Formats: sequence, structure tokens, C-alpha cells
Amino acid sequence: MTEEQATIMAKLKMAMKDVMLLETVKAEVDLHGAANMRAILPLLALDPDFSERDSRELALAMKYVEGRIAMDAFAQSVIPDPKIGIYQDYKGKYYFLQMIARHTETGEDMAVYTPLYAHHEGGRIPQIRPLKMFTEEVVFTDSVEIKMYGGERMPRFVFVGEKLPAAPKE
Repeated sequence: MTEEQATIMAKLKMAMKDVMLLETVKAEVDLHGAANMRAILPLLALDPDFSERDSRELALAMKYVEGRIAMDAFAQSVIPDPKIGIYQDYKGKYYFLQMIARHTETGEDMAVYTPLYAHHEGGRIPQIRPLKMFTEEVVFTDSVEIKMYGGERMPRFVFVGEKLPAAPKE
């Protein structure tokens, strides 16, 4: 068991004593991922102070974790695979999507891309964003991104091709 897992285990044991296991598990899943919690929860049953009441709480917590794992897997399956190439964001700037990578701890698919405009604060250093965020829609109003609260709905990034479009002639 890693140090992080031992810390989570201690929190869960305290939560069981206060009959707050499910609420604690929900918070820990958000912080550490459902797969991590799936590995840790069965270890609680090995505690010598584990009771029948704890068993019911643990069963509810495991159902929650399994549900989250299933929801995450479904969400990953419905995200379209973007093409590698040039994308334009909703603000008009261009980026090169280099690859899709997988986060080693959470299993989440990530978009690896590089800004192609001159005045980016990080230079032309590759950036990473969750794939579901890369492919989501945003709501755009008056040069300010406003998610889900009115304004014009549009994709965050739109594929424009394998090469940058030609600059307009003046």
C-alpha cells in the first residue's frame, strides 16, 4: 500500500466510525479517482473493528465506486476521436493537436497540443487538456467564455486541416 493509499485508508476508517463513509468515499473519488478507491475499499473489511453496520456502509460505497467507474468508461466511449492536425479555437487562435495520450493514474484520455500563435504566454510548449474538455462545446458571449449560461454555443476547437490556412490577402 502506498503512502497516499494509507492516508486515504485512515480517512475512511474515521468516516466509518462517524457513519459518513459514503460521503467521504464520494469526496475521495473526486480527488483520487474511482479505480484507486476500488483497490482500497475492500481493505477496510480486514480491520478488526469492522462490524455488520460497517459492512452495509461498505457495500453502498462499493456500489457508488463501481457506478462512477461505469459512468467514466461510458463518457470515454462517447468522446469522438479527433484527427491529428490544426485546430482553431472559438476565439480564433490556431493549435496543432499532436496526439491523444492516456493519464497513467486516472486512465483519462488527454489531448496534447501546441499553440501556433506568436504571443502565447508559455511559448510554443505543448499543452495538455482532458480530451472531453478539448472536444466539448462552450458558450461564447462578447469575447468572454461563459459555459452553459446563454450566448452562442460552439465547439471549443474545430478541425481546420493538416496545414494552417493561408493568411488572407490584403
